[in-house]
Amino acid sequence: ARSRRQERMPVPARVPGHDGRYRFREYEPRDRKVLGILRAVAHDEPPSEAWGKPPAEEVVHRTVVLCDEQERGRVVGAARVIAQDGNRVAHLQFVCVEDGRRGLGLGTALVRWSEVIGRESFGARKAEMEVDRENAGARRLYERLGDALGGD
Repeated sequence: ARSRRQERMPVPARVPGHDGRYRFREYEPRDRKVLGILRAVAHDEPPSEAWGKPPAEEVVHRTVVLCDEQERGRVVGAARVIAQDGNRVAHLQFVCVEDGRRGLGLGTALVRWSEVIGRESFGARKAEMEVDRENAGARRLYERLGDALGGD
C-alpha cells in the first residue's frame, strides 16, 4: 500500500477563468505523442518519441495534461513534477503550452498545480525548477511568478 504522502490527490478539474474551457487531467499513455511534440517545440527541437516518455517507474512523479473542452478535450499543455530528496523537494521537470495559447495564464496554472501537488501528494516542503537560459518564454513565466531561475 502507498503511504498517505504518495497517494494520488485529485487533479483540480478546471483552470480558473476561461469559463471552464480548459481542464486538467492526469497523463495517460495515449498522451505520449502529443506530450512529446509539445515538449520538443517548447525546446525548439524536432519532436521525438523520447520527449513524451514518462520517467522511470521508480521515480515518484505526477504528470498532468491541459485539455481544451471546446476542441473535444484536445491536449494543449502539460506539466510534470518529480519528488526529490526523499520527497522533501518537488522539482518541476517541465511546463509546456501550445504556442498559440501562451499568454493566457495556462502556464501559470500549470506551475501552480505543480506547487500544490508537490505539497499535497509528496509532502514536499520546497519547490524548485530550472530553465534553459535560451528559453525566453519560460524565463519570463518564472520571473513573473517570482521564482529563482537556475540554468542547465
